[in-house]
Amino acid sequence: MRRRYWSCTLFFFLVVSLSSKNTVAQTSIVAIRTAQEILIGADSKGTIGGNKNKIINVCKIRQFGGSFCAFSGLGDVPETHFKVWNITTNAFRCGNTLLEKINAFETLITAPLSEGLHYVREVNPAHFKRSFDTADKVVLEMIFATVEDGIPKIFLRSFQMSSADPITFNIHKKSCPGTCPTGRSVYFLGQKEAMMKYYDEHPEIQKARLDVAIDTLIRVAINNSGDEVGLPIDILRITVDGATWVQHKKECPEVQKHIQQWCPE
Repeated sequence: MRRRYWSCTLFFFLVVSLSSKNTVAQTSIVAIRTAQEILIGADSKGTIGGNKNKIINVCKIRQFGGSFCAFSGLGDVPETHFKVWNITTNAFRCGNTLLEKINAFETLITAPLSEGLHYVREVNPAHFKRSFDTADKVVLEMIFATVEDGIPKIFLRSFQMSSADPITFNIHKKSCPGTCPTGRSVYFLGQKEAMMKYYDEHPEIQKARLDVAIDTLIRVAINNSGDEVGLPIDILRITVDGATWVQHKKECPEVQKHIQQWCPE
């Protein structure tokens, strides 16, 4: 028997670069989930090779099959062939559910992520300390969203360094339904401190229309991040009827219908 799977059109963005050819993007991402829908929003600012004089627009929300993802953290170390893009593509080739694909991703990424971080620490210890050996020691966060069996589902995976020599990780997991409260559940990635503080201190935003809330929160991050994140803001809505852009720039491709392919045994 051969099994069916959805082809994967994936997105990745880089927060760290060791090569001038890399795209570097600090980011602010907000996802809100209710029982009826999921909205994901992200800023757009990116640079080439970390050069702040070479600004580009980056689409930080992309489709893979019937699901969508975004992430923050270490995305690419060319010298060790670590690429979140390649690893996620391989992980998502097969599997009946999004959770099965995510489980494969966790298995495939751990060793390459460790190798990439080892390299960063060896060649640029100051950069490693500043970017990764921080208070929470989170080096990669990834969010996935889809609708399965008529239920909007969202999964968050955070890879946190648990030891430095060798570099190992604890994987913190959130899912909704699962670990979330009833009603709205809100997830912040990347440059998030200002957004979280604003959300806690402004009860009115907790009752606002979802796209308005996301747009407001990301603008808060932009206003508090110096020059690390920036406009425009892309927002995607996912419901049982499909996914549509609420707002997006030309660099974000239109949502595609599922393309069914064969997964060999």
